[in-house]
Amino acid sequence: MGRSFVRRALRHGMVIVLAATSLLACDKLRGDGDGAETAPSKDAQEEPARDTTSFTGTWTTPWGPVKLVQTGKRVSGSYTGPFTGTLEGSVEDGVADVTWTQANGERGRARFTLDSDGDSFKGTWGSNASATNGGPWNGTRTKASGGLL
Repeated sequence: MGRSFVRRALRHGMVIVLAATSLLACDKLRGDGDGAETAPSKDAQEEPARDTTSFTGTWTTPWGPVKLVQTGKRVSGSYTGPFTGTLEGSVEDGVADVTWTQANGERGRARFTLDSDGDSFKGTWGSNASATNGGPWNGTRTKASGGLL
């Protein structure tokens, strides 16, 4: 009884010590160690970083606001203002090649190149098969959209 009793007591004691240590560690991770939860740090409360490689967001352009959603290499969206229409296309290395279609049936192409900061694009538009014969179509990301993913 002597040795086996001591071994069992030591084993049970180790289990209790390990359990208590685990509980203290969990409490420390959860708060400041006194059992009370603490507010997240200022860094934890900041908004996530904007993806500067995505066209997702709302853009201010000479043709009115343009709203785009990029999913992988596909982009789609709409524009309103003096003209209203939709945009559909693909993105490769920060360049969006899209087809625009207006409610009246007119259509054409456009090409937008995203600036490295992700806050603007430079582009051109054209009628029918051309993406350039219409002129420039540049945009600046609106601050409200932020381009968050």
